[in-house]
Amino acid sequence: MAEAGRAESVGRLLFTNAASGAVWRSNFNIQEWKPALAVAGLISDAGSDGKYESAREHGMHALRHFYASVRLDAGGGTSRPSANTWGTPIRR
Repeated sequence: MAEAGRAESVGRLLFTNAASGAVWRSNFNIQEWKPALAVAGLISDAGSDGKYESAREHGMHALRHFYASVRLDAGGGTSRPSANTWGTPIRR
């Protein structure tokens, strides 16, 4: 359901899982994001239990803030990231 005053949009997903379905944030965080942070040296490798340390400052919410900052720096708007703005090219 669209928010009041906003048009609902339908489009293809940018990222899909192996079955071409939606990627759940929690699965992406555990299976893709945390291992990538470990490889980059931002967090420790997974422990013997297979779990990674908490990385709030490097998480998805921080990534949203980074995206907004890049858009502002490039002269873009401050509207929240949504399906219709994520794919907007940033020109320098």
